[in-house]
Amino acid sequence: MAKKRLALIGTNGIPANYGGAETFFENLTKYLADKYDITVYCSNKTPKQEGNTFLGAKLKYYNLSANGWQAVIYDSLSLIHAARHSDILFTFGNPGAPVINLLRFFGFKKKIIINAAGLKEWEREHYSNLERWYMKVCNRLNKKNCIWVSDNKLLVDALDETFGIKSQLIRYGGDNAFKVSPTKALLKKYPFLNEEYFVDVSRAIVDNNLEMVLSAFSCMPEKKLVLVSNFDSSDYGKAVYEQYKDYKNIVLIKGIYNKTELNAVRSNAKAYIHGQGWSGTPPSLCEALSLGLPIISFDTEVNREVTKNKALFFRDEKELETIIKNLIDNSLVKLAEDSKMLADKEYTWRHISDQYCELFEK
Repeated sequence: MAKKRLALIGTNGIPANYGGAETFFENLTKYLADKYDITVYCSNKTPKQEGNTFLGAKLKYYNLSANGWQAVIYDSLSLIHAARHSDILFTFGNPGAPVINLLRFFGFKKKIIINAAGLKEWEREHYSNLERWYMKVCNRLNKKNCIWVSDNKLLVDALDETFGIKSQLIRYGGDNAFKVSPTKALLKKYPFLNEEYFVDVSRAIVDNNLEMVLSAFSCMPEKKLVLVSNFDSSDYGKAVYEQYKDYKNIVLIKGIYNKTELNAVRSNAKAYIHGQGWSGTPPSLCEALSLGLPIISFDTEVNREVTKNKALFFRDEKELETIIKNLIDNSLVKLAEDSKMLADKEYTWRHISDQYCELFEK
């Protein structure tokens, strides 16, 4: 029997070199390629693969970005192509809503599934007023046209309360992250791996509270922080980098795109600092849990829900400073054990892929 054809739409594509959404599609492909004939739609940000295939999936490229205003065109073209060539259309986010409505209007009956992408994206200051308005319109357009998935219980509730959208809860995975012991080559490039340090991996946007974390550590010269971020991607990131680059106890790294190196930097840390304040299920937090790292997190409902309160929480730089200065090694051991136990139960890609497979077959 021929495999059903599955289209994965709405990210920059695979292999994952950009962010959590791409990592999500890469892991779905990894675990579902034996069950489905998969096509992943890719933008010009993704390095083109030989033969236009990866992990058994076909790759369809467009010379457009999956973000910003181009995302509307990118997703629309992807949806139109997938409507002709796939049986199940799975889109990350909802910028192609008008095209979905047109497809439905003309009698398109195939299954369309939308992953809602993030908690109240339609309210984030990170987006312009026009972008937020468009997100709300798209959600209302596709309220009943599609099957919806949320990766966090709070997002399930927000979609229902704001738009009357009923969505199914399926988590995000983190066990793509793996422990890496320091080698001579890694120590030469990252000498702090042999020291005691805290790590934070965050995009350089205001929502992620980089300045709060950096401000706290600037007051603790005896404590080392390693912060990995795409500083050069925005004026905000560049300003933060310039302000804190000269502190001897703060190591600012302008992105690490080699997975082994990134996992080495994360997995050898004393604890993971999670400053993200606005999201669904943060991929970096799931990965830190899977690495068995003690979590010190910015205090939000989302972060408490994702960690099941198995973390230490701060609301400002003073609280973070107090937590860091009063850490007890025994409590960190217990937090690390709790992290790993939670990740193995909730945030494995095999379990999540099985849940999506069940959804695709309904």
